[in-house]
Amino acid sequence: MKNKKYYGLIVAVLILAVFIGFKVISAGKTPDVLATQENQLDLGIPTEVVTVNRDSMVEGISYIGTLESRNTLVLSPKVGAQVTFLNIEEGSLVKEGDIVARLDDRQWVAKMETLQKKIETLQVNYSYVGQEVDNYFITNPILKKIDTLELNLSYLNDQENKFRMLLEQGAVAEGDYDKVKHERDVLKAQLEELNATFAEGYKKLVSQRDTLAAQMDELQGNVNELAISIQDARIIASRAGKVRMLYYDIGDMALAGKPFAIIDDTENLTVKVNISEQDLNKIEIGTRALLNITGISEKRETSITRIMPRLNGSTRIGEVQMDLNALNLGNIVVGTSVQVDFVVQEIQDEIIISKRAIKSLKDKEFVYIIENNIAREQEITKGLVVGDKVQVLEGLATGEEIAMNNLTKLYDGAKVHVLKGEDI
Repeated sequence: MKNKKYYGLIVAVLILAVFIGFKVISAGKTPDVLATQENQLDLGIPTEVVTVNRDSMVEGISYIGTLESRNTLVLSPKVGAQVTFLNIEEGSLVKEGDIVARLDDRQWVAKMETLQKKIETLQVNYSYVGQEVDNYFITNPILKKIDTLELNLSYLNDQENKFRMLLEQGAVAEGDYDKVKHERDVLKAQLEELNATFAEGYKKLVSQRDTLAAQMDELQGNVNELAISIQDARIIASRAGKVRMLYYDIGDMALAGKPFAIIDDTENLTVKVNISEQDLNKIEIGTRALLNITGISEKRETSITRIMPRLNGSTRIGEVQMDLNALNLGNIVVGTSVQVDFVVQEIQDEIIISKRAIKSLKDKEFVYIIENNIAREQEITKGLVVGDKVQVLEGLATGEEIAMNNLTKLYDGAKVHVLKGEDI
């Protein structure tokens, strides 16, 4: 019982102490402080105010693309041989016509020298035989024999005719006629044989000359093939550009038809971007694109030049390309990533405000126009919305001031306290 009285006394003392403390604190306040608190309550609902202005706004879609060359050259040797000279490395620039590498051509050079010596020998023989053919009907000694035989044969033909007439008249014996006739026939056979020998000799010379000519043509064909091989042993850049990849080094055995180096044309570049099927419907050829190329500080502007006609059947993604041949990209690396902002829609000189200034009530949207520190509720009609920016089609005019915060506390006719002003 004593304990209960003791505890009750303690509680009473504590309550009395709190009451006395509150009175002391209240008594310490000056009348000016109390007046200030009352004035603050009279200022109104605090809010931030901005002035409505016209501005531009862009609606876009962003993707990451890849910088590629529109013209990529794959250099491949036409012959297989060891690499003896290399004039390029990955990343180096080449001009059209530059010799980028040489292959070992010593075996072809040696064969060509041997064949050329054979051709020279054949040319000497061909020249001699050709001269023999040209002069055959002039200088051949058989011609004189033929002329002699032809004269003798002509004489014996006359004799044979004379003796035949005498034989018919009975003036000579048949044996005498047969003797003359036999002589004539023997001489005629000799002449025919000599003519055949003469013709055969000419034919052989012509055949020999033609054989030599054919042999020279064949060897010259081999020389031409070797010359091509020697020429092909030089690997030449047929287009200017930058070496993206090099597959061989000095001492390696290059294989015919296999890639030796890949050279990208750096003057005709393109950006390739994979875009979803949904976003493909928002763009078209000619759509503006802003490029943020890795390694280049300034953004570049271009437009879509190609939209591939097919989608990937599995991913439902299509490809879009933008050419960059008109842009100076410097020593940029093919394969560089590019952030691409496609401009889907753009407006200029329109009333644009922040979403934070809009209050939504059911199916209507409002802003609070501040005039003489009084809030006036104004319904608006929205247009394009991009991020935090909203186009206002109806309900606002430039120069009007609208509230930016504490919208939930504001109401039509509410007194406001403007904290600060800032144009948008």
